[in-house]
Amino acid sequence: DKDIIAETNDWIACHKPAGKSVAEATHFLKQAGVKFSSVYGLDMEIAGPILLAKTLEARNFLKNLYGSDGFSFTFYAWGIPHKPCPDEWTCDLSIAWDEHKQRSYPSLKKGKKAVTRFQKVQTLGSYHLFKCSTHYLRTQQLQIHAHFSYFDILGDTLWTTDNHLVYLEQLKQNI
Repeated sequence: DKDIIAETNDWIACHKPAGKSVAEATHFLKQAGVKFSSVYGLDMEIAGPILLAKTLEARNFLKNLYGSDGFSFTFYAWGIPHKPCPDEWTCDLSIAWDEHKQRSYPSLKKGKKAVTRFQKVQTLGSYHLFKCSTHYLRTQQLQIHAHFSYFDILGDTLWTTDNHLVYLEQLKQNI
């Protein structure tokens, strides 16, 4: 299938498009009778590779590797800076999960450690392309770290400044 990136006897890597959950993106595998367990998740808004373990041993090994910085994630995002932006910076806000609102938030008291490294790659008018890297991806980490450091990610409806939605509408009209 075109959604499969790589596969071994122990794991399978698939492409997850933006706007789909991990379950929706892997539905074709379940229909084909492939048994698997997700090693990590990606938010619906994020497109990228997902890693699925085919065996319990592979799942345990990959989950432990994931929790020990053995993975590396790199994302690219267009954004609009809401204050002067350096070429590179690191955000290390801790992140907690709110069960009632079903969303993450920055919290020094309850949050778990999260680190994202940002690098400005390209500028196009008031928009900037940023490279965002992390070893351990927490739910909504990129959106939170971007918003609370220097920029809002285009298309992000969870963490945004008021001007962000105005810019997004202008961009849609100019496309």
